Amino acid sequence: MLFRDEALVVGPSWRLVLHEKRLACVECFTTEDRLERCVQCNFPLCRICLAGKGDTFWHATVECQHLRGVKFSANNDDEAELLRQIACLLPLRYLLLRRSFGDIDLCESGGRLAKDHASVAHCLAADFGVEEESATAAVRLMKANAKSVKDGRGSALYRRFSLVNHSCLSNCKTLVGACDSLTVFGLEARSTRNIR
Repeated sequence: MLFRDEALVVGPSWRLVLHEKRLACVECFTTEDRLERCVQCNFPLCRICLAGKGDTFWHATVECQHLRGVKFSANNDDEAELLRQIACLLPLRYLLLRRSFGDIDLCESGGRLAKDHASVAHCLAADFGVEEESATAAVRLMKANAKSVKDGRGSALYRRFSLVNHSCLSNCKTLVGACDSLTVFGLEARSTRNIR
């Protein structure tokens, strides 16, 4: 084992909401047919998470209070817009966490954002009260560092994992939540061969 890391922040997967266009609970990322709505911000939640009995509490403790403050209500009429708003939650959660606990060092990628990523940055600024520059930087961080969790339905950011260099001929593998000693979103990096 090389290292263990706990998720800084988790959110719905961009692949799930932007590419597969599937609604999911914004807390546990389940894609069941009958999703309820948060009475404060109107985002979809499964019954378990709405009752506060889920494994995580990102929605209730991180973004919902902020969303009330900026008078946000998720879109009911336009599903494409609602999916884009859900895609904003991972970068929004990161920004709110950073605001609460100070600067969190993660590697940022440069360059232009693809169309769907640029639309998430724009949505963050327009709908969620985030400055345009911060929104773009947060989306770049997600693009460079987000790790798939919960069978691809969610994404998470990890501090140590974000500092690992990418290689097409990798010498390690990562496991998320696969070990008894890890939390639901705990990550473990293990070497696949001797490392000098």
